[in-house]
Amino acid sequence: MEADLLIFHDESDREIPLAQGEALAQLWRGAGFVRTQGLGHLRLLKDPGVVQRAADFLAGAAARPGGETAA
Repeated sequence: MEADLLIFHDESDREIPLAQGEALAQLWRGAGFVRTQGLGHLRLLKDPGVVQRAADFLAGAAARPGGETAA
C-alpha cells in the first residue's frame, strides 16, 4: 500500500503491546513511529503534543504531490 503513516504508541498501553506497533512501523515502508509514555491506550488521543504532531503530519502529507487538500 502506498500511503503515509505515522504510528503513535504508548509504552503503558494495556490493550495492544508496544511490539505490535513497532512491528507495523517496520513493515510499512516509510512509516513514522512515535513512542509516548504515561498515556496508555486512549489518553494519547487527548494529549496536546500528540494531537499537534498528528496535525502537523497530516498537513505535511496533504501538501506533498498526490496529497489531498481541502477545497
